[in-house]
Amino acid sequence: MNLSVTEGTLKTAKRKNETRRVARPIESADDIVRIRQSLVNKPRDLLLFDMATQTGAPAEQWLQLKVDQLRGLVPGDHLPLTSKGKYSKSIVVLNGILHRSFRKYMDEVKPAESDYLFKSRKGDGPLALSSVSRIVKGWLTANKIQGHGSLLSLRKTWALHAGENTAGPERRNKDSGAPDYLRPVRVPTRQEVVYKKLERAILSGHIRPGERIIVEEVAQRLGVSKIPVREALRGLEAGGLISTKPNCGSTVTELSKENLEEILAIRINLECIAARKATQSRDADLLDRLNLYHQQFATARASNIADRLLQSNKKFHHTLYQAANMPILLNIIEQLWYRVSPYYYILFRQTAKPNPVIGIRYHQEIINAVKNNDPNGVAKWIEADLTDSTRFVLSIFDAIE
Repeated sequence: MNLSVTEGTLKTAKRKNETRRVARPIESADDIVRIRQSLVNKPRDLLLFDMATQTGAPAEQWLQLKVDQLRGLVPGDHLPLTSKGKYSKSIVVLNGILHRSFRKYMDEVKPAESDYLFKSRKGDGPLALSSVSRIVKGWLTANKIQGHGSLLSLRKTWALHAGENTAGPERRNKDSGAPDYLRPVRVPTRQEVVYKKLERAILSGHIRPGERIIVEEVAQRLGVSKIPVREALRGLEAGGLISTKPNCGSTVTELSKENLEEILAIRINLECIAARKATQSRDADLLDRLNLYHQQFATARASNIADRLLQSNKKFHHTLYQAANMPILLNIIEQLWYRVSPYYYILFRQTAKPNPVIGIRYHQEIINAVKNNDPNGVAKWIEADLTDSTRFVLSIFDAIE
């Protein structure tokens, strides 16, 4: 008898190990998109797919969630999950994709507050793991995705595609089947790594305007050869962040007060265009995301932490401009932000003069105008916000000269 129990235990363990070996992530973004498109008219299944691929949490945990635990949450809030293990992170965050699926589920299914999020159709309890596995296998079969397991495959899909990007809210693409929903992992080249490190150092003011960048020094500090450094510098020069002169090397681009005033005039025109368009976009999640970054901005202002203040301010504005769905305009706006960003970081760090509290009011007025579908009101407060912040920088511009 003891022998049969042992044999049975070994067989069970063998089956589990075989399942783990078979289970592999869905690597193709096209396959992921196809599954989501097939679930558009099945809100519960779409939510289940997104819960599995957007959180990395074990199914045993999210199957125990109830509707009232998610109601009222906005992108960026922590989900009541404690994910642990090889394919998870300890903090689970509600992102824009999952939030949208939940809203669709609430609007179309209309579950009771006390219901399990994934309620069994055979009673009041949650779906069983075996039922979820059958559902997932059905999706894979229907979409002709062969050679994968079930739930573990979805969790591995999260680890492969989204594991590095779930610590905060994500921009929601209007097309639920957009290919940037989950992007295949691509190992960056050395040139790209060097470029990003130098770009971040310049934009955050750690390499100051007018400061010379020495190729040999950067290569030594980053542990790379001179070739990727030189290639990265060419990219930074093309973007206007540095300038290179014969026999002088590369230096970070400097701006004058006149430059800043000119950039302000351009930014007002372009950003007001984007803001007006965004207000008319009917983006269902826009207000939630704006409120989230507004709260972060106010918190950073209260603690007087310059880096957090400027990062949350940028996220607030760019979230609004992204909703305009005008990628060329957004790219131009971002380039102008890059030109002035080093000055904001340097000045805000070293000055004892606090950022004007009125900036918080501007953000709230922008949110109110978006809520009221008032494009003229949004443009009015965008202009006021940009003008006031630029005047602040100009007033202490001499501090770095």
